[in-house]
Amino acid sequence: HLATLNAGAEVSEGASRLIRSGSSMKALLDDLVDFNRTKLGLGINIALADVDLAARTAWVSHTTMISPDDVAAALAEAGHPPDSWTD
Repeated sequence: HLATLNAGAEVSEGASRLIRSGSSMKALLDDLVDFNRTKLGLGINIALADVDLAARTAWVSHTTMISPDDVAAALAEAGHPPDSWTD
């Protein structure tokens, strides 16, 4: 619902930030559940999926490299990774 509001750029940016924060919190909670499962000897659930590592790395870089104005952060890609990491 927040993403569909048409209440101006400032409100839309705030809504987007709330949605991203909720997703980040869910990921953190999922990690805590996985950690507790491993401590209890229950293992963790793993779902294999194709992933675009360049896009994923760019997303992580964008969402986690928030820095002060006097610090520069950049993502550089080099080489060609294999089509599959399990081959």
